[in-house]
Amino acid sequence: MALYTQLEDAVGTFPFSVEVRDEHNFVVNPNPPRVGITFPGMAYRVTPLEQVFALDVTFPTPGVYFVHLVCNHLSLHEPPAPGECPFPAVRVNVLS
Repeated sequence: MALYTQLEDAVGTFPFSVEVRDEHNFVVNPNPPRVGITFPGMAYRVTPLEQVFALDVTFPTPGVYFVHLVCNHLSLHEPPAPGECPFPAVRVNVLS
């Protein structure tokens, strides 16, 4: 499985990883590999940087799982401050 992303509004190098969580927010792929992604310093920072993350995960049971893109140990799908609304995590339904 792979996760395609378009990242923007950053300058510098940041560590990214992908966590897969179950319905109870338990991480089913502990210690996912980190990828250092360097954003070039451009005047127009909303030009997206495309990145594909390969996922090597075994789903322990059928159910609903959520794929979180993590940067600096924080999920980009959780609100950084009250009142902010980030993009939702990718939902995966595992049938068997």
